[in-house]
Amino acid sequence: MTEQIRKVPYLADKAKNEDVDVKGKNSSFQARYVSWATTAKVINDHCDGWTWHLKPFNEGNYVWTAPNGTGYLISYFCNPEGVPQTDFFYAIMKNNQSVALENITARVLADNTRRCYCANACKQFSYGHQLWRNIEIEDEKNLEESNTPTDQQQNNPTIADGDKPIPKDHKEALIEELKEKCKEDPDLKGNVIAKLQDITPDYAKENNPSISKFLTQKKHYIAVKDLFKKGGVKT
Repeated sequence: MTEQIRKVPYLADKAKNEDVDVKGKNSSFQARYVSWATTAKVINDHCDGWTWHLKPFNEGNYVWTAPNGTGYLISYFCNPEGVPQTDFFYAIMKNNQSVALENITARVLADNTRRCYCANACKQFSYGHQLWRNIEIEDEKNLEESNTPTDQQQNNPTIADGDKPIPKDHKEALIEELKEKCKEDPDLKGNVIAKLQDITPDYAKENNPSISKFLTQKKHYIAVKDLFKKGGVKT
């Protein structure tokens, strides 16, 4: 079994920021994704001999019927030896809702087939797992590369990683993201303030706490991002 696992390509580090598109750029809801074409290219580049398949329903088509009358797909990859891997189930969706069998058009089927392929690639090879978990790809790496050393860092090169400053563009983007998320979750701002007070005790002394004022270091940035990932719940 161990030898079999070792033969499966591991693509967790192959999803890059430049490959990411954003759906709904001008709306309050935004989704980050890698297109099916880019996913296919990565699989073709790094998974030589692996093939992707849809499992046909026993009547010949590829749409399976759930007990409530909605449709779903079953897909799987075969390794270079032709051995099928684990089945992957994918609900056919439109506007984030399951679709009844009689409402599955050719377009809906085609779109969901591509999404199923991308999701199956994540399950099989870990490709794009950051996006499926709603995490920034290489965010901390980019934050590190764009840091400008402060006088404090220059005088003390051993300064802790979390105490490094946030680049201005990262801070502005995070504050804008926070504003959008607060529209959907009124409790989020309070949880962010509480989290920052835990990290920086001086923040708790402020009569009118300003998130912008105390969102200055890498540890603050990571803490707020972590809250986003947890749905705004402070732990």
